[in-house]
Amino acid sequence: SDDPMRGERTAPVTLVLFSEFQCPFCSRLATTLDDARAHYGKDLRIVWKNEPLPFHSNARPAAEAARGVFMLGGDAAFWTFHDKAFANQSSLDDSHYETWATLAGVDSKAIHKGMIAHTWATKVDDDHVVAKSLGVTGTPASFINGILVSGAQPLSELEKVIDAELPKA
Repeated sequence: SDDPMRGERTAPVTLVLFSEFQCPFCSRLATTLDDARAHYGKDLRIVWKNEPLPFHSNARPAAEAARGVFMLGGDAAFWTFHDKAFANQSSLDDSHYETWATLAGVDSKAIHKGMIAHTWATKVDDDHVVAKSLGVTGTPASFINGILVSGAQPLSELEKVIDAELPKA
């Protein structure tokens, strides 16, 4: 409940994704994950964790904004923001975060205040600690029922792991 999620909590397969909004490979995987969700339906749940890379200057502010959108608007708002951020990766800045928050049904003034105060920075830091403890060294990094799938793999590679995990559930 502390992380944005797509899918049912009862899904037999959970994909925990360490990602960030400025990474072009993360953007590519986002599209692949949409295809995986369409293919597996209720059998797949996706959980988002922030892992902004230090050499992407807009990744951390985007992560904090996305966290704020999630805290203020829930899962649906987060994923609306997520989709807008990836569709407009070259426009990652505070004014766009506020616009995307509004489109997601969240008060842009609340996002603005939270961004200035770094209200959601601790959770972004906490996600980074988890990523490091799991050996994540780059993004995207996916754990499918605990099995690491590194990088922006094609759907066929994700299917191999998901299909192997489904009968175990």
